Amino acid sequence: MSAVVDGAMRAQRLGSLARCSIVAVRPDGEWWDVVAVRRGALVGSERVRAGVWEAADRLRALTSDLGVDSPVLVEERELVSRWIETPGTRLLYVDGEWSSPVDGAGRHARWVDARRADRTVTGVLRRT
Repeated sequence: MSAVVDGAMRAQRLGSLARCSIVAVRPDGEWWDVVAVRRGALVGSERVRAGVWEAADRLRALTSDLGVDSPVLVEERELVSRWIETPGTRLLYVDGEWSSPVDGAGRHARWVDARRADRTVTGVLRRT
């Protein structure tokens, strides 16, 4: 059951990412990494020390008309999603709908969490 819930959560998360465009920023030491994402694909990035909003506006303008015609690989959407969901990341612009359903698979996340916790248990149980 946990594998089904995990797959449904992933599909909902990545599907939502594919329906929008995002410009996000995350600090890295003295630098800021600014990225532009369209339909789940990384379409632009910039690394700045200052002028985060200017960089974000520039990336948004440069990528606003950029079409992502071919399907984006699931692996790329997963990497982009993890980057956006990392603590410290700030969303500056979201165009479109980036949401998860209230009654979606995430409400059963405890199944996935329990499975992950079981995998971290040290020792092996044996039947006698």
